[in-house]
Amino acid sequence: MPDAVAPHPEFADDAATLAPITYERLVATLESMAFDFEEDDGVLTAVIEGGHPCWFSITGPNDEEIALNVQARWRPSLDVSNLAQAFQAVNDWNGTQIFPRAITVPDEDDNCVFVADFTQDFDRGVTDLQLENAVAVALTTTMNFLEYLNAQFPGLLEEDDDFTGNEQPGVQ
Repeated sequence: MPDAVAPHPEFADDAATLAPITYERLVATLESMAFDFEEDDGVLTAVIEGGHPCWFSITGPNDEEIALNVQARWRPSLDVSNLAQAFQAVNDWNGTQIFPRAITVPDEDDNCVFVADFTQDFDRGVTDLQLENAVAVALTTTMNFLEYLNAQFPGLLEEDDDFTGNEQPGVQ
């Protein structure tokens, strides 16, 4: 039995750089991925394919910065009278997909807002390649959820020309 396992050649150069996840490293990762975003009070905001707002942050319990959090909001919303349909769509997604976590919450206008929520714990640290991969997985699976909503509620995205919901929903 070998004493140590050699790292995969693709990750060998990055293996020694396990370091705490930080806001600065997240900014550097998004910049290296040529991502357009704005910075505001520790939250990075971007618009992803389809015009959906997306937020990137570093979070954790008791104000510890140990986890990557990516949230995206589906641009359209449903009238609260469609709450049962909204819950069904979210429950169906969460019952068949590992991530992102799907959530529906009421907004200030009593509409059902859909949110994709991806969190990955890096308490032990993360390499640059792992952080880039986590962002890529978060975005890919988030887009899958948003496309799922487009299929569940056909036509709503096209009807949503006056979207102004760029405020991050209060999702825990």
